[in-house]
Amino acid sequence: MCIFHEIVARDIATSQDHTTPDPARYSVARVILARYHLEQYMPRMANCSGCCNADMTTPLAREEFAASQLAKPLTEIIAYRNAHMPALHKAMEQVTAQYELTIETLNLPSDPLAPNEFIDEAVTELLEGYTGPDYYAAGALTLKAHAHKPEFEPLRQAAEAFLATPGIEATLKQMMENSIARLFIAANDDLAADHSQTSERLQHV
Repeated sequence: MCIFHEIVARDIATSQDHTTPDPARYSVARVILARYHLEQYMPRMANCSGCCNADMTTPLAREEFAASQLAKPLTEIIAYRNAHMPALHKAMEQVTAQYELTIETLNLPSDPLAPNEFIDEAVTELLEGYTGPDYYAAGALTLKAHAHKPEFEPLRQAAEAFLATPGIEATLKQMMENSIARLFIAANDDLAADHSQTSERLQHV
């Protein structure tokens, strides 16, 4: 599972009324956020999921991140999140009410927040526009007009309604870009801190 997407999806599915991620809302958000792939910003980093700091601190990773121009101050990332998350919550609430979103109505597994085959299939097969093998996407993907299997159609319809909310698409794109930036910055900050501590210890040997 890609951590870049999961962080944003969990944030969208958590609100004042849902202090833990709502599984139905999380699943809808995950499908829409899957339109954005890391390789759209860093073409040579397609296999990086954000799970391992080591993958984001290699010379190649640092070169790709610098070229992506996604870097920005953490304060700016947090400010954007705080300013726009209420609108995402409101849009999801409207979709939830319209489609009566639950685990049952979306045909979800008992714990959709845990790694599972249904969500893995949804975030790949409900989208189109891949430009290479292994679901490589050089550009933003498009939600299909019809699900590839009937049991996925309720989730597709809810995702379509969420994405159709005015202003939501641009906000989601920026949220994803900020999520990528935040994880890459954190990984490299941790690496720099480790090097600094190692250097300091060596000076006292």
